[in-house]
Amino acid sequence: MDSDLSTRVDKSSAALGRRYARSDEVGVPFAVTVDFETLVDGSVTVRERDSTVQVRLHKEEVAPLVFAFVHKKMSWEQAMHKYPVVTVDDGDEKTSDAAASTSNGKATVVVNTGRARFSRPAAKIQ
Repeated sequence: MDSDLSTRVDKSSAALGRRYARSDEVGVPFAVTVDFETLVDGSVTVRERDSTVQVRLHKEEVAPLVFAFVHKKMSWEQAMHKYPVVTVDDGDEKTSDAAASTSNGKATVVVNTGRARFSRPAAKIQ
């Protein structure tokens, strides 16, 4: 990242949940996850420690978003309304593979992986 943010890359083979738990333990307020979708559309997931809620946004928007949080120009609640919220279904709920829902007025699509069901924005993030 070309910004004034302190960053650390966790390249361990631990599951993503365990990586989040590690950063939560040391008090990291926001975690940014770069995944395979990032290679396709340039979007990343930002997770807030206290609520564990995640939003999806373009990677170029991360530094300005964190700057806005630090300088009290935006709250996490405002970010949740501005960006698509990513929801994870652990498989307890019975929904179809092609299920679509609306989160904060933004359409999401449920995607099944080998580990869980994830909801992602229906429209590509520009």
